[in-house]
Amino acid sequence: MAAGDVGSILAVGAYGLTKDVARAEEYLLIGAKGKDAASQRNLGLLYLELDRVPEAAEWLRAAADQGDEQALLTLDELGAEAKAKEKAALFKLRALASNDDARARTLLEQLEAERHAGSGIVV
Repeated sequence: MAAGDVGSILAVGAYGLTKDVARAEEYLLIGAKGKDAASQRNLGLLYLELDRVPEAAEWLRAAADQGDEQALLTLDELGAEAKAKEKAALFKLRALASNDDARARTLLEQLEAERHAGSGIVV
């Protein structure tokens, strides 16, 4: 827990310390691997800041599984953002396909085939 606290301080540069992301990661990893939910959450947040989304999701999920509400809320927000981006991308793709863009039509067909394959529906 103490290592996680030091890592959290370094991650934001609190208490007059200079922000040091590399050292923050080192200390947060110690706390996170020691099953400290706050360290897991803060490591996940640090990874989000660094655009290391898969690692961020892994540690946020670990913290949420231990009952960390902030980690759970962050995961919910990430999921909502992902769904919104997917919806927007599909809208643009459909618009392109409706304007006779062959690549867009092909991609939509592939996405539909994957969706049907994943649901067990045979077309």
